[in-house]
Amino acid sequence: MPRRKANSAGKTPFSLRLQALRKQSQLKMDQLAQAVGVSKSFISLLESGGRQPSREVVLSLSEALSAALSDHETDGQDNLRDELLILAGFMPINPRAVNAYRDTLLVYQQALAENPDDFRLFSRWLMALIRAERQEEAYTHIQEGLQRFQETAYMQCLLAHLELSKGNYEAALINQESALKHLQQQPVPHLTEADLIFNLGAIHFLMGHKSMREGDQKTALLHYAQAIKTMEASLAQAESDIYVLDEYARLLFNRSYLTQESAHWEQTIQAYRRVLIDPKKAALGVNALRESAAFLAHAYTQNRDFAAAELTLGLLSAFQADYWLVNYLQACLYTAMFQVSQHEPWLDRALQALTESLKQSADRAREEALYDPDLQVLRERRAKDFNRLLKEKIR
Repeated sequence: MPRRKANSAGKTPFSLRLQALRKQSQLKMDQLAQAVGVSKSFISLLESGGRQPSREVVLSLSEALSAALSDHETDGQDNLRDELLILAGFMPINPRAVNAYRDTLLVYQQALAENPDDFRLFSRWLMALIRAERQEEAYTHIQEGLQRFQETAYMQCLLAHLELSKGNYEAALINQESALKHLQQQPVPHLTEADLIFNLGAIHFLMGHKSMREGDQKTALLHYAQAIKTMEASLAQAESDIYVLDEYARLLFNRSYLTQESAHWEQTIQAYRRVLIDPKKAALGVNALRESAAFLAHAYTQNRDFAAAELTLGLLSAFQADYWLVNYLQACLYTAMFQVSQHEPWLDRALQALTESLKQSADRAREEALYDPDLQVLRERRAKDFNRLLKEKIR
């Protein structure tokens, strides 16, 4: 795998990720340097893009950072290690990580390397960084973009991203609306009205997430409704945009989970089916596609179409046997099937599926299972087995 070169500003994907991880782990440069066995100035050079690390240094960095992160998963060290190896230009320990890491962020990075002046790609990359809660990286690139893209519509759009990265949603909406007005008056390359209308919908989507985290479902539904209306307006102008379509499907899923209305679940199912049969779906990356397939399966479960859910999850497990979410959603499916049939063996299968999910990603599966309403019946009917399972260190 070729080594990655620093860009004109010195920063590289590796240096930006390293800096973000160090700050997330609350380590000072000298603390990380001591843990890795290098000098503080060397860490500084790595974060500025002035030096490229050796493979051995990357492995030591991943070990030190994983140990420092208080909320890392049982399997998080392996994931972090392979992510840093790939970003530094080395082959990962797990060969499957080469494809697995082709998520939305990396897809955009690679596309931007080939088309650095494509503002649409740049804007969507920033949005993906913000959605991934990598605000510091987004902030760095927004500042770079403000130097590179001088047209008013571009700059207003970037200012909207800047406010969004700070959690200032109302200011982000104002700047995004201003960008739309400027674009309508003076068109610019690599940016359409549909792009900016979508951005408005994405901001409302994030506002809905915030309301959900605060326990305000009523406000969340209002933001989701506005986001749906806005994204549908974007799709009306650019119905072939796979990125917008995938985000729209995820938005519908969130709305349906709150309302639990069959008509909403059916709309969600149709949106995900459109994503998964779209000829341009590969542009989303492997991770986004497998999530979309998993969410489609869970939408089938919620809509009580158990046969379709079981088939979809079965196909996913055939190609992604180590994907924790597949087994977790199978546990949800079998619990739902028990609720309908009262057939006790379905709960046995639910426990077995949950066990497999915990083996693959203990922290994530455990965090979901403890409070997930879809597993409430399993928690109550098999309380002893369930509690024992979540307390065990599963191998």
